[in-house]
Amino acid sequence: MRLSLEVLPTKLLGSGTSSLTTSLLALVPRGTRVYLPSLPGDAPAAMGAALAHLHASAPHVEPVPHIAASRVPSEAELLRRLDSWQEACSNQLSEVLVVRGDEGAHDTAAHGNPASPRPSGGPFATTLDLLESGALARRGVETVGLCGHPEGIGATVSTGEGIVHLKGKTAALRRAGQQPRIVTQICFDAERATGFVDALRAAEEEAPVSLGL
Repeated sequence: MRLSLEVLPTKLLGSGTSSLTTSLLALVPRGTRVYLPSLPGDAPAAMGAALAHLHASAPHVEPVPHIAASRVPSEAELLRRLDSWQEACSNQLSEVLVVRGDEGAHDTAAHGNPASPRPSGGPFATTLDLLESGALARRGVETVGLCGHPEGIGATVSTGEGIVHLKGKTAALRRAGQQPRIVTQICFDAERATGFVDALRAAEEEAPVSLGL
């Protein structure tokens, strides 16, 4: 079993938490994915600084920054961010996690609800919009994480409906020559979590799945 972690960029950069977080990361196996959420209140440069910190202090881990699609103001800005992230990682960044980025909710819990999208001031109202732009592939991203929801998305989108929308995203990635990875929201119900994976496989979706526990 390969585990992954989620660490807030502010925890990596904060004066009171940086050394402790770095010390803990030193204990994890080589190749462990470290997901870095993109939160609305973070400074624009926080993600790049967190990636540079990880690259220097924990080069054995695989950083996976989140991109909140609906909060990207323009494709040009997305490309600029990806360029800066690659520079921070010595051009070794190969994976990101794309979420829709609903305002007022943690990204991984809010992403992917096509029935009630939040307004977007930029070009990407949904995750699929961003994927189909081709920007990630043009900047060397080989694997893209997508959010899975074993318990559905609120009262509006069932687990089955979510899988249908998820398959549209994985298909878009494969057409672009990229590899999808499904990362689920936290789920404490083992039957629901394993049932979600079974439903994905029954729908002929073979992307790797990382369960949030």
